[in-house]
Amino acid sequence: MTASVTSDAILPSSFACYDRVVGCRAAGFRAPEWAFTEATLEILEETGFAWDSSLMGTEFEPYHPSDRFGVLEIPVLGYLDDWSCVADHRPGFQWWREIFDYAHQRVPGGVYTLTVHPQVIGRAHHIAAFEEFLRYLRGFGDVWCATFSEIHRACSGGTPVECTGPKWRM
Repeated sequence: MTASVTSDAILPSSFACYDRVVGCRAAGFRAPEWAFTEATLEILEETGFAWDSSLMGTEFEPYHPSDRFGVLEIPVLGYLDDWSCVADHRPGFQWWREIFDYAHQRVPGGVYTLTVHPQVIGRAHHIAAFEEFLRYLRGFGDVWCATFSEIHRACSGGTPVECTGPKWRM
């Protein structure tokens, strides 16, 4: 069985399961381990997803990976993943800060996408360093911390599929 056939069979049933368990329709998608097949974009479009964050076609600018589909790609970057901070978190967070500074200065309206995992960022010393990093970001008056659905709305002028189920806030 090929990856796309597996995706064709698994993704729609996974999305339906999410809807039942969470109580709302997901607006976007990130492929596990960024494993995106040729069929994935078409499946996302057919199932009504507004955005994806699995591809690395740009660093800081959302884009449409295909003229055939309306799904907005909010780029993800492997070097902005918290696994890079596991062994020694200070250099990792310093690197994140330097990348943010570059994007902030040179990519007006850019999107800075971090990938964090509870088993990595959830460690005490990582939480403290992450809080420090977030305080640094909040020091910029023109920086907005947003969900991907909020980014989609800002980029498209449209309204993404909204979750009407429970809301979680930080």
